[in-house]
Amino acid sequence: MNRSSAFNKFPQLETENLILRETQTSDISAILEILTDEDVLKYHNVEIATNIKQIEFLIKSRADCFKNQQGIRWGIAKKENDVIIGSCGYSIRNRFRAEIGYDLAKAHWQKGIMSEALKAAID
Repeated sequence: MNRSSAFNKFPQLETENLILRETQTSDISAILEILTDEDVLKYHNVEIATNIKQIEFLIKSRADCFKNQQGIRWGIAKKENDVIIGSCGYSIRNRFRAEIGYDLAKAHWQKGIMSEALKAAID
């Protein structure tokens, strides 16, 4: 599969317990809750989110990144309720390099969720 065909349609991925999907404006409150936690953002080079406008901008930026074939960021939701509990994806830096990034609500740490999500994203 070449790069341009990989970016035709945003892929939804499913694992045994998770759905990896495009984030939407209906996810704003869940994302805001995650990105206001200092521990979640400890190793990110971003400011803590403080309002809905920042999350709206983030969702649009992620959609633009995919549209411009610069990377992808999935929202991670548990199958049981489809509520966003984190995100993962990658950014293409150049022809030979991409970076993986992720965040996960602290209530879901140490449960194997990110390992399951990243395996689906990488495979």
